[in-house]
Amino acid sequence: MKKLIILFIGFSLLSSCSKDDDNEPNNGSIVGEWRLSKLNTEMNIAEGVMKSIGEGKNYNAFMTFTEEPNQVTSKGSLTLVQTVYMGSTPLGTEEMPIDFSSYFGAGKWELSGNTLTLSGQSSNVSVTITKLTSNTLIFNYNPDVTTVLTFEFSK
Repeated sequence: MKKLIILFIGFSLLSSCSKDDDNEPNNGSIVGEWRLSKLNTEMNIAEGVMKSIGEGKNYNAFMTFTEEPNQVTSKGSLTLVQTVYMGSTPLGTEEMPIDFSSYFGAGKWELSGNTLTLSGQSSNVSVTITKLTSNTLIFNYNPDVTTVLTFEFSK
């Protein structure tokens, strides 16, 4: 299960917002360096009988977007604390160190509406931006129908 969770984490971002950003849903520029400030994961296992919920900590991870050409790089690390539940009963918790740079590395980016596509050497990932302002980037990554990763970044 650890390998599956780590695989799903590899490609996304998100952040906290200031009071001024609350009135600006998606009108900022993605260009610049973004610091990962929050990561949440949720995976439904066995048709809702079991679930896995995770939250990041010890954040030191960044994504940098440049334009002309549209390039993206990721670097740094964080720790993911993942708990598996049967119903509402926790079965166990595991802390996993994440090398953020090894999950995406470097590649190209394209933004169309609220869909951000990240194209690396061996992968092509699309995420849904829920907030993009001058200092906040939040997006969801759904690698499959049972898993949601929410990344929050700030400048």
